[in-house]
This record gives sequence, C-alpha cells and structure tokens, in this order.
Amino acid sequence: MLDKLDNRYSSFEYLAASNNKKDIKNALQILNEIKILDPACGSGAFLIKASDIIFGLKRRLYYELKEKKNYYDLRLDIITSNIYGVDILSGAVEISKLRLWLWLISDYDSNSEVEPLPNIEYNLMQGNSLIGFTSFKGKLIEVSKKIVEKTLRFEELKQEYKKSHGKKSELLRSLIEKEMKSVRTELNSLFIQDLNSRGLNIFKTKKEIQVNFFGKKANNSVKHVYIDEFENTLHPFHWVLEFSEIFKGNQPGFDVIIGNPPYGNILKDTEKIVISTYVTANASEIAANFIERSINLMKTPSEIGLIVANSICINKSTNTCRQFLKASLEECKFALFGTRPAKIFEDAEIRAMILLGKKSSSTCHNPIFTTEAIKFTQKQKDTLLNDLCFENTEGLELGENEIGDGTDTSLPKVGNEVIRNILIKLRNKSKITFNNVLTSKSNIYLELRKTGGYWLNALENMPYDSTKIERMYFENELYRDFAIILINSSTFYLYWSTYGNLRDLPPQMFYKFPAPSLEFLNSNKQEINLLRKEIEKKLLKYFESETGRVGEFRTAKCKDAIDKIDKLISKFYGFSENEVKYIISYDSHIRPNNSGC
Repeated sequence: MLDKLDNRYSSFEYLAASNNKKDIKNALQILNEIKILDPACGSGAFLIKASDIIFGLKRRLYYELKEKKNYYDLRLDIITSNIYGVDILSGAVEISKLRLWLWLISDYDSNSEVEPLPNIEYNLMQGNSLIGFTSFKGKLIEVSKKIVEKTLRFEELKQEYKKSHGKKSELLRSLIEKEMKSVRTELNSLFIQDLNSRGLNIFKTKKEIQVNFFGKKANNSVKHVYIDEFENTLHPFHWVLEFSEIFKGNQPGFDVIIGNPPYGNILKDTEKIVISTYVTANASEIAANFIERSINLMKTPSEIGLIVANSICINKSTNTCRQFLKASLEECKFALFGTRPAKIFEDAEIRAMILLGKKSSSTCHNPIFTTEAIKFTQKQKDTLLNDLCFENTEGLELGENEIGDGTDTSLPKVGNEVIRNILIKLRNKSKITFNNVLTSKSNIYLELRKTGGYWLNALENMPYDSTKIERMYFENELYRDFAIILINSSTFYLYWSTYGNLRDLPPQMFYKFPAPSLEFLNSNKQEINLLRKEIEKKLLKYFESETGRVGEFRTAKCKDAIDKIDKLISKFYGFSENEVKYIISYDSHIRPNNSGC
C-alpha cells in the first residue's frame, strides 16, 4: 500500500497521522481493491488473519477521516471483495467459509435487521491449485476468445450473486453453474490438448484418435486417461475462469499471496507428469511447486508470504526453486526455524521457514537473504518474529564439492555479518577439503555419528554399535586427529547448523569442509594430539550407556575442552578474536558450558 503512495510515508502510522485526507482516501481505495489469495487455504486461518489486518487498517483510516462506518459492512466488503482461497479438499473449503461467516457476524449489530449471510462460493473454491490454466498465451489466445468473452458475463453475475438472497440467489447460482460447467469442460479439453502438444500424451478428450488444435496427433500407443477421469481425479482449477476478475487486463494476478501449503513428496504419479513443465518439477517437494505456481499467479508488483518446509532452502533437489525465486523476486527472504527446544507448530515435527518476497518486473538474478538457524525455547516463542535479522547468501552456497564452488546443494542460514564473514573465511580456505584427504586404502579411521542435535560427536571408536555410525579412513593419523577435534567443535556445529537440516549429519557435509595444510598440522601436532586425547577421554567419561536406545554423551560437560579446540582451529581458518568468541557462544542457550558440574 505504501509503495502505491510513492513511499511518501515510512509506515502506516505516519500515513494515518499525516492529516493528508487525499492520501488517506487513496489508501482506502487501495485497500478496497487489494486481492489476497491462499492457494492451499485449509481451514482458512491465514484468510481470517488477512481479513483482520485489512479491517484494522480501514477502521483506522476511516477514524482519521472522521467517517463513521458500520463494522459489519466493512467486514462484508472484505470477505466478498478482497479474500480468495482454494483447497483440494471440499471439507476444508466449507470450514473456511464457515470461519469467515463467523468472523463477519462477530461485528453484527443485534439492534439491526437480521441479514442473510453473503454467498462466497466464488471466493473460496475447491480445486487443484497446481493444475489448470493461469493465462492464455500463444495459440491458446485465438482458441479461447469466446471463453474470455463468456467470463465477462460470469463476473457480472458473480458480483450480483454474492449479495443476493432467496429465489434470486438460487436462480443466479443455477445460471452461473450451468454456464461455468460448460466452459470448464472446454478448458479441460484445451488443457489436455496443450499437454499433448508438449509431448505429454497421457490424456485424451475423446475415445477416438485425437487431433489437437495444434494439428498434432496424440500418441495412440500410450495408455491414456480420458477427460472424465482427468476431471474427477485431478480436480483441475482454471484460474482464468474461476477467478476471471483477477486475471484480466494489463496487470492480471493477485496483489498478495499467503498461506501454508503442503510439504513433502506427495504428488501422485499422474500429477507429476502433468506438472512436468514446471521449473520445479523435479524438486521432490510439493511446497516448491506451490511456490512456483504462486509466483505465476502474482501481478507485478505484488508480495508473497508463505510458511513452507525448510527443505526449500537446504535440499539439493529444491535448487531449481531457489533459482526460480532469485529470477522472480526482487526481495526474497527466508526465516528458518528448528524444532528444538520448541516448535513453531506444536503438533508437527516440520522444520519450518517463512518465505517473504516482492515480485520483480525484472528478470535479473537477485540474491536470497536468510536468518541464521533459529532454535528457540517456549518462552522465546511469543517474541520470535520481533527482531528477525537477514543476511545475503550470495556466493556462500554449499556446492557439489565445497563452499561457493558455483553450484548450490544447500543455501546457508546466515542471519548476520559475523556468520557471513566466518563462511567467507571457510570458503577461502576450501582449496583443500576433507574429501581430498580421505582414503579407502588405510587402517587409520574415526567413527562419526550421522545424527545431530545440540552436539556433534566423533571418536576413534564409538562406545556403541549403530547403523547411524559412519567410519571414515584417513591418509595419516594427524589428519584423523584433527578431524576428530573438528567434528566435536563449535565451529563445525555452526557450519552444520548453517547448511544442514538440523537433524542429520551426512558424511558429504564433512567431506566438503576445508581441510588444513600439512604444514599447519605439523606445526600444531602436539596440541592437536593432546586435544584429541582430552576430548575423547571426557566424552567417554560422560557417556551414559543406560540412557536412550544406545546411550548418550553428556557433551555439555566437555565444553571447556571444546572451547580449547575452537581456539586452536581458528588459527588455521583465520577467525578474528570476536569471531572466535561468537563461535564459542553460538547457541549457548541450548549448548551450555556444564564443564564445572
């Protein structure tokens, strides 16, 4: 809203207190016209919150204009004009409608005449957000001219229907549904033909051999799914029809997209084939597909705010999503959260992140900014979003072989300049990595625990057997000893926290870590050997074999030894005194120094 007022005000409060009636009225007009979408609306929680925010802003502006407004009417306008939602589950859509109706009547004046609830069936709809036309391009424009003309009439009828009641409402609904059903079938046929023209010959519109409007024959040797099955099983949602009022003119699309789309590799095989033209088709993460679809539903300029799985940031397969975001959003930020000690969602184990961004009119490559990996306690949860800090990740992606090698298997969770500088120094020391000093032709080894938590552990020999233990072989004992103290260090924990999923420690992460030169190792040989013996002795001393399934290390009681390790290895990586202090105290709220206990 402030952007559309040429950023003359640094905040909404300054606008409201400006006494500039012209700008306040313009702001109200902007709020009246704003279109907000949740493409996986579920029970409507995000739509309710968005409605609350618009209501609060409008109420404040009318107060400043000294115009008395009926709050019920304000709420009515919001849920019929500003709010849109789609969900694959019809039950979820019905719950969303109910919640919005309840939100509406919360400001109902009991002294007023009782009015029927508004019809919001065409604001909240069932369908598959990922499958269907979002625009008509190329040859499709010619074919769909009549459809576009029909949608103009739907828009008029829908607006009239939203606030109609009784027999008139039933008549309008019947008329709209009859016409829209016919157009949906046409669009489904065109969509199938479009898929076939791209070589995705899994659907047919009719039983006989199909020739599509591109003049190509469908491959008749392929087992096809026919149009009725396509409609009934995939529930395509054609945005250009269902929300035609949004997708017309020179600036089609939504102003704001919000929500918490599903996550995981949960698409059906047929759905994967249908969306194989997506940039994110091979992401193995439905949240990536929702991000791509959402951005393609946005106008320019517009804003997006989604809660998604943090796999979008750190998985190799979601690299395509990150590249798409860099090319699409002028300002893209990731706020990333762990699940220990507390969770964002009490009943879900998902490691969540908040994606924020502004759609850009340019196609230039824009960096992504991230927070550090935020691990918070239950007490901290209420103020968690108050002071989020973001830092540029450009050039610090964890690559195929090392930090910043030009590829991107994981984006770092940076958050501040100190972490960024530490990562830059690690990148600059990456001419040799541990992948270069590991060997299969040796009997010199360490054992690494492939799971992570508040502490990471490695020993020459672990005091228990588990499939979660990885044995690594080294060229010589000096490299092995350094690797043992490194993996137990806070430096390596920060690296793991920055690039990992906060749960697993895949050996590949260790392979990509910069290894010191033999010259450095030899010059510090005695101290490395002493620290390796000290940390191993203390870890074994504070290992509780009767705890958990295989036993647990009480690593906090070894923190004094770990701090010595970080001070030593900082000499090679070139960390400043302040950076060493930062590393030693990193996540101290969950990694306390209990050495004196």
